Amino acid sequence: MEIIPLILAHEVTIQRAKAVQNRDMRAQIEACLLLGRYYKEHGDFSRAETLYRRARNKARLLRLPDIEADACSGLGLMYQVEGRMDSAVECIDAALAINEERGDQERLAVGYSNKGFVAQLMGNIAESHQLHLRALQLHAAADNRAYWAEECGNLGRLALQQNQLAEAECYFQQGLKVCQELGDMPGISGHYQGLALVYIEQQRLAEAEAILKKGVVLEGKLLRDEGLAHHYSVLGIVYRQMGRFAEAKAMYQQTLAIQQKLGNKQFEARTLRGLAEVLWEEGDAQAAWAVFRQSGAILEEIGDNAGRAVLAAFLGDTDMTLENFAAAEQEYRQALHLFANVSDLAAVAAVKVSLGQAYLANQAPFDALLQWRQALALYRELQQDDRVEYVEELLRTSGLG
Repeated sequence: MEIIPLILAHEVTIQRAKAVQNRDMRAQIEACLLLGRYYKEHGDFSRAETLYRRARNKARLLRLPDIEADACSGLGLMYQVEGRMDSAVECIDAALAINEERGDQERLAVGYSNKGFVAQLMGNIAESHQLHLRALQLHAAADNRAYWAEECGNLGRLALQQNQLAEAECYFQQGLKVCQELGDMPGISGHYQGLALVYIEQQRLAEAEAILKKGVVLEGKLLRDEGLAHHYSVLGIVYRQMGRFAEAKAMYQQTLAIQQKLGNKQFEARTLRGLAEVLWEEGDAQAAWAVFRQSGAILEEIGDNAGRAVLAAFLGDTDMTLENFAAAEQEYRQALHLFANVSDLAAVAAVKVSLGQAYLANQAPFDALLQWRQALALYRELQQDDRVEYVEELLRTSGLG
């Protein structure tokens, strides 16, 4: 969630002049922030980092804590896009500390939201939920409806990630209603995408396609490449599930071109994984594996353990389909280790179920039994009753229970 406004291309020259010539030092530093955000959005991270650092250092020297905090926040969000998560957290925490000392509730709420987003990307779901909830409460207290609606979207995505579909849809509908009342076009587009993800999980694919196309039209009018990329990516999922593989590939390829232009490594890796899944389902195993490896190399490069875990689990599933049970076992063990490191208990439980199936296929029933019992305990702790029933059924039908 950005606190620094995004300027248009024709304003860049004006802000450059202000950044070097303005005698008002505050205006000069603010120009650096605006230019930093502009270059970050256009994938020029080196120039953006230089400008954010210049703004932060000058603000600190002149004792302008609000601008120093905004510069730290800008740096943090840029590092997140680059996949430098430790640096992102460090900068966002610095902004939070300054704003807490100043008692700036709006910026505190934005900071909690940003830290929550990074926590979600790193797989720390419980921490992310608490941070987004705090942000929502602060925005509600300040009657900041636009930010409140954006937090509804963040909480909706977290609910979706935990398979809480009714709660997710409720959050997205609430956020959409407020955005429509405010005439907030980017917000409307974001909630369209959130609802589409719910519809996909509910197999309401025609509704998902229709609402995503509405979002594409909006993003085209707004000239927002990043927004278009997100919609194209979700359309890729829709078309893959519909079996419309040519259209799915086209969506992922358009997404990939935008993410590479913007330099967003995390989303580039996710897009490559989506493209690989389409190639796999088309039956082009060789091409699929090559693209999977590309995705894995990027995730390794940026240290995205949550992304690496998801990829390892998917590769394990793929090896199980090919009856490469030993390879599947290795992939699942890697996924288990990575998910445990980011404290994603639901994912740990899911991989334990899969690892148990690999052990059973490898004629190791007692190892399988251990994994399934541990998964069962985790699902009970998480109160995921449908998954508890599934594992209990596995134990019964396998004869191990």
